[in-house]
Amino acid sequence: MSTLSPSRLPETVDDLATLALRLISRLTWQGQHDNALGIRQALEPALIRHREYLALRTEPSKILIPAVHRADAAIVRFIGLCKASLRSSLGRRWNATWAEAGFGDGTLAVPASFRGREKLLKDLRDFLRTHPDLESTDGDISAVKAEQLLASLHAVRMTLHHHAARQRAAQVARRRACTALRKRLRMTVGRAPGPLS
Repeated sequence: MSTLSPSRLPETVDDLATLALRLISRLTWQGQHDNALGIRQALEPALIRHREYLALRTEPSKILIPAVHRADAAIVRFIGLCKASLRSSLGRRWNATWAEAGFGDGTLAVPASFRGREKLLKDLRDFLRTHPDLESTDGDISAVKAEQLLASLHAVRMTLHHHAARQRAAQVARRRACTALRKRLRMTVGRAPGPLS
């Protein structure tokens, strides 16, 4: 008789995996290859789904939020390059033409807020579209470059926005895979002679 009751299987994925591996080893040693294979086939999806879920849990802090910050930093650099390039045409101090380019409120300062920088980038894009003669020949200062920066920002924002749904889906998939593994383990533990430890 098994020392582990089928109704008292481990709760965590790691403990379930440890039990499953122990059973696979024992069943293989006993020549019960079909039972060992059945557990292995239930274990693999559970481990894969668990890894996916863990990866998605850390993705915002390790990947997505830093990507948003990199997109914002690229926008700040572009705004700085635009200011430096446009000074020779628009003047060194703020004036109505600078306001047309997007620098409102009587200042050439880069907006402190994320939304303010995005709005300024859109205004600069529109200004450069209507004044293509002010774009740089290397393409660093252009409406196309501004559009690329906006597209990058929106893409990473959308990924971050939809991340919670992806994480919930991964959690459901992990739960289902673990339920299938538990079911397989219950069947095997209930029939297994001798202690499992």
